[in-house]
Amino acid sequence: THRVSEYQDSWDAVVGVSGRAAVNENWFVPFNLDIGAGESDLTWQVWAGVGYRFGNSDLVFGYRHIEWDLGDDGLVTEYSLSGPALLWNYRF
Repeated sequence: THRVSEYQDSWDAVVGVSGRAAVNENWFVPFNLDIGAGESDLTWQVWAGVGYRFGNSDLVFGYRHIEWDLGDDGLVTEYSLSGPALLWNYRF
């Protein structure tokens, strides 16, 4: 058995924009984009989808991509994650 472990903290300042554009009374397009840097060389993510509002709920289908470029110092130097998402939001 081989085991590798390393603990690494890093901080980044991140700025972005998030919102939703209404298509009509029920349909909307949610979006999010942010970018940052600090101890990482670069971090960014983008999210977009299509949603339907009914009553106190939203049902949203979207896609998200995240990337971190952590520099060449650590065990992990790059990280990315992409994929679809299905969300249900309920407002109290």
